[in-house]
This record gives sequence, structure tokens and C-alpha cells, in this order.
Amino acid sequence: MQSIFNCCLIDIKDMLDNGTVINKRMIESPKSFQVACTVMTQIIAQVASSQYGGQSIDIRHLGKYLRRSRDKYVTMLEGVISSKAELSQTVEALMAKELASGVQTIQYQINTLMTTNGQSPFVTLFLNLDETDEYAEEVALIIEEILKQRIQGIKNEKGIYTTPTFPKLVYVLHEHNCLEGGKYDYITELAVECSSKRLYPDYISAKEMRKIYEGNVFSPMGQGTAHVKPCELLCA
Repeated sequence: MQSIFNCCLIDIKDMLDNGTVINKRMIESPKSFQVACTVMTQIIAQVASSQYGGQSIDIRHLGKYLRRSRDKYVTMLEGVISSKAELSQTVEALMAKELASGVQTIQYQINTLMTTNGQSPFVTLFLNLDETDEYAEEVALIIEEILKQRIQGIKNEKGIYTTPTFPKLVYVLHEHNCLEGGKYDYITELAVECSSKRLYPDYISAKEMRKIYEGNVFSPMGQGTAHVKPCELLCA
């Protein structure tokens, strides 16, 4: 038997941007959000089968692929739809549909996969909305959709909506989403609603983490993150 290890932070950015190899097959960089979500869940399954601990993924690295989907729809339709307003509306509708399908893929795959260690992957999704990120608007849409689908829950074998154990969600608080008039406060309000109904996400203060970890903000495994009010954590 090969040696196995404990928890890890997956470098999903490198594997999506530069491609990766699964089962001796080259997986090239995805050209759409839906494919990126599928590839990500395949990576999660492979990692889970090679270790006995949890794994964390920074969801912001999917932002680039949501924009690729938007650009793909614009290119496909701009020669067909002459009205700019109609083009924009159609593109947004198609992108919203792909966004919902991609996030649903992540939820369903993680909750239905059975790895070689006999359990579903122990996964934490790190919901980190960095205002300086080139793809911040796309990441905001992704996080919003993840929270909406978590609020809804997943149906069990009897068709009743329940709270899935995985993926765990960890939401990062910055100055721009700490419920003090920031641009992305609406997402934090959604996160609080989600916590009240589904217990997750947990919360982490970017400001406090930078003090401890030399200016870095990164995902924990999620096991020991506290359930506290967002404003209390940011201002601690």
C-alpha cells in the first residue's frame, strides 16, 4: 500500500489554470464554469482517496471560469442578436443557468461520491471574496449561489430537504462585507441567514488572520472554526 497523509490545502488554481493529470490522462484547463466545477470535484475525489483527513479549496479560483463562460456566450450570440440590451440579457440568463448547474454539480458530486476510504470527501469550501481580485464580481456570484443552494439544502432518500454534512463552508469577513455599509454586505446577510438555518458557514476575519499569519489569508480545514456573529469576529 502507498503511504497516505492527513489534511491538505489543494492548489486548485494551478491544477485548473495549467491542467492536471488524473488516472494518467491529461485534463487541460477548462473553457467553461461547468467543466471547471466537474474537474474540481474529480480532483477532490482523487485527493480524498489518497488521504484520511480533510481538504480545503478556495472557491475564488473558479471566478476566472465563470467569466470564460460569459465570454463564450457573448462570442456565440453577438452575431445573432443585434440589440445590445437583448444580448446582455440573454448572456446573463445563460450564465445564471450555468452558474446554478455548476454549483449544483459541486454539491451533488461531493455528497454522492464514495472514495476508496469508504466515505464521502471531507471538504471545506473557502468563501473568500477579495475586493482586489480581478474576478471579484464573478466570485461574488459564485458565493451567493453556493449560499442559496445551501439554504435550500439537499433532498434525502425520502425527498425531504436536509442539511448536507459536506462541503463545509467557511466565509471570510473583510471591511467590504462586515455589515457596516460595504459593497458586499448583501452576501454576508445571506451567509447569516444560511447559518441560522443550516449551521454553516463558519466565519473567519481576514484582518485578524493577517495579524497572525504574516499578512496571509488562507483556509483552515474547518473543524475548529467558531460559530460567532460576523461583526463580533471582524472587530475582535
